[in-house]
Amino acid sequence: MIRIRSTDIYGSGRYGASRGKRLHNGIDIVCHKNESIDAFESGTVTKIGLPYNPEDTKKAHLRYTEITVANGDRHRYFYTDGIYLVDHVVSRGDTIAWAQGLQDIYQGITEHYHFEIMKPTAKRRYRNPVVILKGLGHEFLG
Repeated sequence: MIRIRSTDIYGSGRYGASRGKRLHNGIDIVCHKNESIDAFESGTVTKIGLPYNPEDTKKAHLRYTEITVANGDRHRYFYTDGIYLVDHVVSRGDTIAWAQGLQDIYQGITEHYHFEIMKPTAKRRYRNPVVILKGLGHEFLG
């Protein structure tokens, strides 16, 4: 079961929630630090990235794992410590990473990892992960 971060002192974890001048491009999935993160769909690891400036002393350690699935969508799992290298093929349900934890940076935030789906287009366009994941048979709490 997937539980999306509800509103806390840092905002809401739902898709499309306000992030000041922009909207939230994904969903924040509640988890605990060091909890295993499993692939929602089969695909190939296409990137291990840094969501923040590597010179930012508070956030430079944070990572994300990107998996490109059969239709070209890029599934991106943020605030995770990935266990595979680029070009590794993963199956749905495989553990792909461990949650890094955010309490040291954002005290009082609900622990979570961010999940977003980018369309395979030149422009950065995002899909609503809830719709896609429900279509794949995943269930949500609340």
